[in-house]
Amino acid sequence: MHAKGSTAYERTSDWTVLFFNCLREISEASEMLAPLKSTSMLLIRGLETVRTMHNNRSAWEELARKLALHHTTINGYISQLEVGDRPSSNASQDALKKYAEVLSAILREATASADVAGTPNLKKTFKRIGDTQIEKDRIAELSRDADFAHRQFDEAMRIIMARQVTELQQQLDRVRAEIMQEIGELKSRNDLPDFDEPFLSLVRGQDLDICEQGTRSEILGQIRIWAIDEQIKSQIYWLNDAAGTGKTTIAATLADEWLTNRTLAGRFFFSPNSAATSSLDQFCSLLAKDIALQLPEVRQVINARIREVSTACLRFSQQFRRLVVEPLKLVSDKRNLLLVIDALDNCKGRDKLLSELLLHLPSISSVKLLLTSRPLPDITDILSTSTLIEGYNTCLLDVYNPSYADVTIYIRKRVPKLEGEYVDLIANRSGGLFIWAATVCRMLQIYRRPSKLLHQILDSQSFKGLDDLYLQVLEQALVDKAAHSLFMNILEAVTISFQPLSISSLQVLFPENDKVDLFIQDLCGVLKDGDPHRPIKVLHPTFREFLYQADRANGFLVRTTNAHALLSSSCVVLLLGVLKHNILGLSYQKSAIPTNTHIENVNDLVEQNTTVALKYASSYWARHAAASILESDVQEKVMTFLSTKLLNWLELMSFRGCVGQCIQGLAQLQTAVAMIENRSDLKQNAVSNSYQFALQNQSLMTEAALHLYTTPLAFLPKESFISERYQRAHKVLIPVVTSAASTKWSAHTVLTGHTGHIEQVAFALNYTRVVSRDTDNTLSLWDIESGSLIGKQSAGSVKGKQVAIKHFTVSPDGEEVAFVTKSNNIYVLSAITGALSGEPIDASAEEILHITFCPNRRRIITSSISSTMFNVLRLWDLEAQTTVGNPMRLDVPTTCMCLSPDGTMLVSVSIYGHCPGKGLVIAWSLEDYSQVVSYTMSRVGYMKCIRFCPDGSYFATWTRDGTIHLRLGHTGERMLELCSTRTNDPVDDVVISPSGRHIASYNFGGSTVYLWEVKSGLVLNHHTLVGHEMDIRYLLFSPEGDRVVSISLDQTVRVWNTHTGEGLQSFFTGYTGTIMLPELSQDWRYLLTVGLSNQINIYDVSHQCQGEEKPGDERSFAVPVIAFSPLGDIFACGFTEYVSKPYIQRWSVETTQPLGEPMTGHTNGVRCVAFTSDGQIIASGSDDCTVRLWSSSTGNALWTIPTEMNTVERIAFTFTGEVMVLGSNHKIYVINTKAKNVVWSTGKENSNSELVLSADNSKIAATCDNGVGIWDVLTGKQMARCDISGRIFHLSFHPQRDLLAICSYTCIYLWEFNSGQIPSLELQIKYENGFQLGFTLDGKYLLYGDLVWNVQSKRPRKLGPGDIRVDLGSYEQSLIYRDGWIYYVATRGPLLPIPSHLREQFFDWTAFYNLILVWTQDKLPVLVDCTPFFH
Repeated sequence: MHAKGSTAYERTSDWTVLFFNCLREISEASEMLAPLKSTSMLLIRGLETVRTMHNNRSAWEELARKLALHHTTINGYISQLEVGDRPSSNASQDALKKYAEVLSAILREATASADVAGTPNLKKTFKRIGDTQIEKDRIAELSRDADFAHRQFDEAMRIIMARQVTELQQQLDRVRAEIMQEIGELKSRNDLPDFDEPFLSLVRGQDLDICEQGTRSEILGQIRIWAIDEQIKSQIYWLNDAAGTGKTTIAATLADEWLTNRTLAGRFFFSPNSAATSSLDQFCSLLAKDIALQLPEVRQVINARIREVSTACLRFSQQFRRLVVEPLKLVSDKRNLLLVIDALDNCKGRDKLLSELLLHLPSISSVKLLLTSRPLPDITDILSTSTLIEGYNTCLLDVYNPSYADVTIYIRKRVPKLEGEYVDLIANRSGGLFIWAATVCRMLQIYRRPSKLLHQILDSQSFKGLDDLYLQVLEQALVDKAAHSLFMNILEAVTISFQPLSISSLQVLFPENDKVDLFIQDLCGVLKDGDPHRPIKVLHPTFREFLYQADRANGFLVRTTNAHALLSSSCVVLLLGVLKHNILGLSYQKSAIPTNTHIENVNDLVEQNTTVALKYASSYWARHAAASILESDVQEKVMTFLSTKLLNWLELMSFRGCVGQCIQGLAQLQTAVAMIENRSDLKQNAVSNSYQFALQNQSLMTEAALHLYTTPLAFLPKESFISERYQRAHKVLIPVVTSAASTKWSAHTVLTGHTGHIEQVAFALNYTRVVSRDTDNTLSLWDIESGSLIGKQSAGSVKGKQVAIKHFTVSPDGEEVAFVTKSNNIYVLSAITGALSGEPIDASAEEILHITFCPNRRRIITSSISSTMFNVLRLWDLEAQTTVGNPMRLDVPTTCMCLSPDGTMLVSVSIYGHCPGKGLVIAWSLEDYSQVVSYTMSRVGYMKCIRFCPDGSYFATWTRDGTIHLRLGHTGERMLELCSTRTNDPVDDVVISPSGRHIASYNFGGSTVYLWEVKSGLVLNHHTLVGHEMDIRYLLFSPEGDRVVSISLDQTVRVWNTHTGEGLQSFFTGYTGTIMLPELSQDWRYLLTVGLSNQINIYDVSHQCQGEEKPGDERSFAVPVIAFSPLGDIFACGFTEYVSKPYIQRWSVETTQPLGEPMTGHTNGVRCVAFTSDGQIIASGSDDCTVRLWSSSTGNALWTIPTEMNTVERIAFTFTGEVMVLGSNHKIYVINTKAKNVVWSTGKENSNSELVLSADNSKIAATCDNGVGIWDVLTGKQMARCDISGRIFHLSFHPQRDLLAICSYTCIYLWEFNSGQIPSLELQIKYENGFQLGFTLDGKYLLYGDLVWNVQSKRPRKLGPGDIRVDLGSYEQSLIYRDGWIYYVATRGPLLPIPSHLREQFFDWTAFYNLILVWTQDKLPVLVDCTPFFH
């Protein structure tokens, strides 16, 4: 018998009561749930007892393992029955009774062997019951009995649950239908949350602990009184104290309490564990969602505005006002509503949030805010002076006299079995820090040997602060000291990762570490979450701080470089094993390689073929590598990756829509590599070439991932790192490109993607962004550091409307870009995100000419022409989207305008009559919109001619006659007039130094800089700066004003001393290349230029980026005229422009190298070139009114034929070559080449710029005045004529029928010319440059570009690519180029892309069977052979 009061006696009494309660539940209950729960409680007691055994430990552990499995099974049944209980059966009751009796036997045997001697102390409180003498065979017998009883019970339960399946399935079907119906309704209202419920719980603090009852009574009472007392006008209760003092728990408690009594308006709990909870990016939307949840009255308004913000991406101040402030003002219930914002110190950009709170809270007096944070200096500086603050001096922890009462209560609630004396000891050791006590409690609850842990905590005199506790947590988790390296790997990965990783992701990244799950579970005292698929979060920032400091971590120091190296290597290894070409497994063997938009459900395919770990690795490997590139192992893995998987990685990131991450990651890696000493050129080139490749093709990456293996590889520099490693591997996908032009990587950043000529470029966002606009009405926003495209607004893409962007301006703070469309709507773009902000301003009643931001408020000024032809200047408020004040009217149109630095004065310049002409200058007050002063200037153009001094003390206007007028800034009174020495030359631009002391200018078409030093209306010095050889295009003073820089069309950058006028050493060496629209940042770090191929060049001068070794060529507007030999071995080319020595050059098709010397003789531009059918003779027609014949094999001149034409535009030969037909804009010549005489010609009344020979060479079709005529080749007799208005571009004879196809700008006419009828059939088209018109050899099809018609019947039928049943290999024009892509007529979709930086060269292209020929700016050929893609 056990003595009363002994531990064994208490245990026996306890399990005896449990056993008989369980038997009663089994016998009396009619359903299964209650008996199962009783059995579960009995089983838990059995597990607790068995796990405290000492002797025969391995046998008892095996029994405990089985009981744990039984408990899992029973809990599974309990979970199912809680959804719907089931009636019990005799079999289930008998099985449960037998199982309970076996458990009772196990408990009886274990308890009987307990050591009950001794008095309670620390060791005996947690001592394992280990003095039992039970034999192993008896334990084995109990184990068998437990297994047998459990199997019988399990079989009985399966029968019961099986009866439920059909009914449950029917219920599930009904529920699923109801849910889908409700989801459809929710989607139609767009009320669905953007985040999953676990994330929303994190944001709202719903998964946080709350204060235990009886704790924090004083502070909770104070806040409760503040919350309900309307006499307390302070709207913000700022609860601030050190880390770990319980601020978040108090906030969670009150939020839960206010939620219950329906006074909660909304809550947001900041946390460093995710990007969305540590920044303001999603703050307003998430807080607004919670406000909508708490206040149904404003739910509809908030949901509508969340949809607006999600598409508009407003600035934070706009979001806060639209989503939070304005809805709260609409609440009709004027009782106090309470907001909770916790852990503000974890928020990036918190100053913006505080500013908005202090600005708007007074306007909604019914709202109060509980705000918690650490007392960081930046927060204290803002809040300490505000009258809205309550609780400023609240102290949760008095370090000199800490209170332990609340901590004691907390410990007792958390570890109820802990004896009182140990509770007191732990509370005392906590020093009043709740985070200390909470961490200890979690450790005691989860660790396998809590007695040892408690002993270490309480017996150690040095175990006092958080550092000691964190050290103990780590040591407890690291049971196997030999696994320290593996343990640190996981710890480093968790704390250094750019996004939280889950256990499953860590297991993928560290497959050799089989203890990942064990480590994380053992660190549950400081980490959360233990679920394998949920991101792991560090519970408190102090733990991360502890690990990062060497003097605190004591053996567990997380070295950031090592940690980044570890994750970089793990990411790269994963990518090396997974990445491959066509990672989505797309099948396209019978069609063209698809673009991203042509792939159905591409996002679903990405999800199916990627894991969370793979997404993390692909997004962040480069950033981790950049942070640890000094490690040799990292360098080797980066080299291996770039050598084998670069294209596969870019493909995956393209499919994921993460192209920007690629560019930014490689840019960081390139910067890091540049810092390595003694780096090999190979490693340096590997990274820089990879970055340049990605940057150069980023536009293509966003369009077509799989085409990264095609033309981008073909156009690589021949000796590049990438070409050497990838061209052979993907040879089957690469078109053969031959070129006489050499290509090389640029040493500076080149932004590509514009397809039209760039007309405007500017810096934004403190010189971290570049904004550009082109003639294709596209506005692009770029990250200047990496070159990645942040956002793009294209014609037709702005909010789904067909718009054309004609002008933009950047706000003074650089955060916004306003642009005007040709429909005269004003849009605002965020320079941070590239997304549109708010709705457009409709100003379509007027035509907007100019737009500019106000310097001190979020307003813009427009200059426009009204319907009454008045010129109107208007001030617009972007917040309210309405005009402000009175319009300022003028009788003449404004050519330019400029605002004073303080935004109080606007100066406009208008022009009378034609340009250049007399100008009117008016200074307007923006306080009352009145005219301050006006004056006239003699000659004004349409260019900018106003500039304010940076301090606003004066402004300058200038004229086309070389005069600069200086006027006082606030009154407009005359101050001074300046003139250059060449007074007749028009001033092109004027710049003013930061101090206003120096003024510099240059004249239109001039290469000289004029520099003045002025003070108090007097000229102190005047310098003429000479050195440029061509026109100056840009001037800018240094920030100190002691230097001025000039940029010229001679492609040099020169620097001058403003005091002496002497030339200084330039910060930019070499040449800029062909320069247009230069821009220099104010700090002279970045130089922007626009190149010939619509690319933007960025030179980072701080990195000693140098220019080109020689000047670039000027843009050539010459159009190449080309003819291929019928044999396909050579082609000939001349150019339409007049040059000093016009020529025709023969080129090899195989090598694109010139054959022999240029063929010279023409004295003006070449208009046409043609071969005879045998390829032996080349004929060329010129603007010099002659035709010349040349030997195609030698290039020697054969014959010169003078004509009476003003130019020769077309040449055609008959099959034999004996007859040559010439056409011009007014005459046809037919010449016998053997007899060398003119057979016949038409009169001058005809206009014959287009002509074609029939298939049998018997007829000529040519355009003539207002129509088309047909002539007999031999006699010159006109056989037929038809009248067609408008220009004719192409003619083509049917190979068998008397049918002529005639191509105009909008349609193709089919003319049965022998019938005498006028063309009766019209096929609708739109003319495109380079498209050709022709019939297939069998006459079944007519083709124009990629349009195909079946013309076998009387009514031609338009076909799709899949309907074409003819081999087009014999059709000379089966390839076309359009909008950056090569198309093949018989294939759906585009065939091959052309990299955006090369598209300018494709303006004039020529197709010849499987070849497309284009020309560089250097007049060198590039030949693209698309043959591999026809199979």
